[in-house]
Amino acid sequence: MKLVKDLNNGQMQAVSDFQLNREENQQIYKKLVLASYLTEPSFAACGTQPKYELKVRINGGERQFQWSECDSADNKKFTEIAKLMIGIVESGPIYKAMEGAQ
Repeated sequence: MKLVKDLNNGQMQAVSDFQLNREENQQIYKKLVLASYLTEPSFAACGTQPKYELKVRINGGERQFQWSECDSADNKKFTEIAKLMIGIVESGPIYKAMEGAQ
């Protein structure tokens, strides 16, 4: 569990022991279940290189997904999950402290 932030000045800042709390993990897990992450999603190519990459590790199993943001149903569901995760991280105290270090 590592969080890396580009400080936009040629430097990167990293936190090597970053973890989400139980409530945040549950919120993300619920979205993954609703998106049927255990079945193979039908991601549309969208004509671009994948913008998102997500590796899910739950109960010893692992799934990896790559997709771009576009109008496909599965692309939309997984983009929503990625944005939820980004929002949780960016609103947290560790990320905010990293912003202050710029």
